[in-house]
This record gives sequence, C-alpha cells and structure tokens, in this order.
Amino acid sequence: MTEPEEDLPVKRCTHCGEEKPLDAFPRDRASPDGRFRWCKTCNNAASREYYARKKATPDVVKPAKWVALTCETCGKEMHYRRSEIESRRRRGVPVPRFCSMRCRGMAQRREPDQAGGA
Repeated sequence: MTEPEEDLPVKRCTHCGEEKPLDAFPRDRASPDGRFRWCKTCNNAASREYYARKKATPDVVKPAKWVALTCETCGKEMHYRRSEIESRRRRGVPVPRFCSMRCRGMAQRREPDQAGGA
C-alpha cells in the first residue's frame, strides 16, 4: 500500500517557494539533507535557460597556442608557444630571429651591427 502524502518528508523549494516531497528534489551530497535546494522542475528550467543563452552567444575565439616566426637568414619557419613570445616581449627580451646558430653566424658575417653580435 502507499503511504498518505502527509507522512512523506517535504521540503520547500527556494526558487519557486512550493513545498514538495523529497523525491521532487535532485540529490546533492553537499546538502545536509542530501537534496538540492531547488526542485527538479525549477532546476531543469534554469538549466534549459542557461544552455539556450550560452548557445545564443558567440564563442570567444582563443588565439592560437603556437606562433610561427620566420628565420631572417634562411626563411625557415620556427614554432614557439604564444605565451613564451608574450613573456619575452613583456620582459624586454628579444624574440628569436634565427632558427640556428649557423644562421645567426651567417647573418653576423653579412651585417655585424644588425645581427645582434659583438
């Protein structure tokens, strides 16, 4: 037999203010009574609204993780993390201009004042 509704434990939804049986509330381990503070109906409505709003707003495009730099001597493409390049610029450290010591040496032999050498 089913028990009368008066004997079932009830809880008041903090969103809609209605008193409902505990079965109408989703589980929540962090709550003292083991149930979420909003009833399932209010919780589902809030979730639908949140995801509809999230879907309507355009996604923010993140900048690429890697930056491609070109060697000044041979034209070879070098890949560096964007965070490293930004950090170097913030600290005033020069950004890499050459792919290897060989290319740096070739540039120094051509133009000693501009290649960053002594």
